[in-house]
Amino acid sequence: MSLPRAGALLLTVLLSVTVACAGGLPDIALLTREADLLMSQGRIEEAVAAYRRVVGADPSSAGARGNLGLLLVSLSEKKGKQGGMLRNSPELIEGVEHIRFALAGLPVSATKLLRQYASVALEHLAKSEEAVTMLREGVMQFPNDPDLWYSLGRHLDTVGELAAAIEAYRTSHALRPSATSLVRLSALKTFTHDDPDLAEMEALLPQIEGKDKAYLAFGIGKALDDIKDRERAFEMMKYANGLMHEISLRMVGGNPIPAFQMRYEQMAAVFKDAGFGNSMPTMDNSPIFIVGMPRSGSTLIEKILASHSQVFAAGEDTALTGVILKMTEEIGSRTNEL
Repeated sequence: MSLPRAGALLLTVLLSVTVACAGGLPDIALLTREADLLMSQGRIEEAVAAYRRVVGADPSSAGARGNLGLLLVSLSEKKGKQGGMLRNSPELIEGVEHIRFALAGLPVSATKLLRQYASVALEHLAKSEEAVTMLREGVMQFPNDPDLWYSLGRHLDTVGELAAAIEAYRTSHALRPSATSLVRLSALKTFTHDDPDLAEMEALLPQIEGKDKAYLAFGIGKALDDIKDRERAFEMMKYANGLMHEISLRMVGGNPIPAFQMRYEQMAAVFKDAGFGNSMPTMDNSPIFIVGMPRSGSTLIEKILASHSQVFAAGEDTALTGVILKMTEEIGSRTNEL
């Protein structure tokens, strides 16, 4: 049985690398070719190992270090979706270091993707100021790239530069009109009567579907509330919630309430058994996790706590979803055993 073309080519490269290494110093070109092939095939863990061999043989290779950085950030994101911890993960820290090196050594034309990946990693590392600097350099080099402008807007929002964030979102939207940029923009500004942004949002709503439509409807509801059109604002929020409900039903294939109720009862039992309610007050400096349903006020609680001089608001941790899923699976397994 013949191997697929890419598989046969990779096997040839691996054999060549083995022969070259057996003869003495590793052949950098062959090592790089092996790593590039693995990366193109989406075999992330193997590609990481291959690029490590390239970097070990030639630490000055900006291209190899850039690709290694991209892969490490991707690997960390993958682990985060599976329930791992993203914030301050070793892969993110190492990945950013490789990307920093690559940005200094590669031609400008090859740095756009590196800046985007680095900004994601820096967000998880709570280094949004550095991400802002990196993205500002990026939009100067690629002024017509809407993704870089959008990413810059997100990080400017995080560090509190709201006026600059609004302008970044506007630039992104001008380059490539999208519901996402309009929704981000709507969250930062106060709308007025006859606002052209509101008119554009309302015109765009019937043209899109899915989550983008729901998020845009929430944005329109907020805008209507800004101009004190309460009745229309309420109806739009109700419409947006209905869209999200339909999406959630499609995702789980039916009524999700019984499954959610059982999951939360299991979680409550675990935390109750752990005796968390008996540990206050405390001088412990462990993180405070605020767990709540969407739009239930958890962000408000975070802001209230963060008003204390010794409390830092770290923002939403998307890894929690994976952690909860993994935990409830383990709880279910133990329950079945009993």
